[in-house]
Amino acid sequence: MKPHTTNYTNTLIEVAEDCPVSQAQIPPEKKQKTLANLQYEKIIRACLNFRRKFC
Repeated sequence: MKPHTTNYTNTLIEVAEDCPVSQAQIPPEKKQKTLANLQYEKIIRACLNFRRKFC
């Protein structure tokens, strides 16, 4: 049996239609960086690099 994984690559995960949140929020800062903070920073850096190359 193949092990299950939640590692997605080249996949856009959309917000569910019944999601009560109306806009995105920056993950709250804590003493130690959480996985959410690390992923957010990675996305922001990628967006900034993308803008510099193509704008």
